[in-house]
Amino acid sequence: MALVQLDTGNDPWLTEHESCDKLYREIVTQLNARNVFPTNSEKFSAASAAIRLRLKQYNYEVQELRRNLLYSSSLTQEERERRQRLVEDLESKNIQLSQDFRVSKEQKDRNQLLDTPGDSGGVSWLDDSSPDKPLLADDFVPSMETMRQEQSQILAGILNLYITFLRPKFIEFLNFNLILFFSKVIDFFSQRSSQEEGVDLLSVIETKTLSSI
Repeated sequence: MALVQLDTGNDPWLTEHESCDKLYREIVTQLNARNVFPTNSEKFSAASAAIRLRLKQYNYEVQELRRNLLYSSSLTQEERERRQRLVEDLESKNIQLSQDFRVSKEQKDRNQLLDTPGDSGGVSWLDDSSPDKPLLADDFVPSMETMRQEQSQILAGILNLYITFLRPKFIEFLNFNLILFFSKVIDFFSQRSSQEEGVDLLSVIETKTLSSI
């Protein structure tokens, strides 16, 4: 793509546009340099983190250009439309940069899933075939054994949830109600014993038990 050189003069908007377009070219260079490294390497991850920050900066600068153009009142209609097209071009580049960044990241995630333990070279089960070989639909269909294992893991997780959280809460609820019941019985007995002699504690407990059922 040919570069369009603009005569910025003393126009701040054109200066900002030139800076934003320069940032775009720098990000493209960084993407190309990053893709040289293996996707599961530390250098690839470090380059991705740096590029992510530059992408955020680029997006912010493009939005600033659009806002400044919107509030500019001294432009002719023709110049406004021309600058609008420049902003749209930068926005299209932003979309393309984001796509290029995500594609490489998705490739990295796939490689991490497909890599198998082995030598330091990171041998993958795809190494004996073309790197451009498409994955078939059958490759994504889980086997019955895999489905049974997943179901067992789900059931084990539910059981663990019950043992860890629900069962203690249920026991705590029962204990609280028992303590509350006997506390009321003792209070009742204390009040009655101060007024009447010979109150049978057992009869009080039975009365309270029947009334609570």
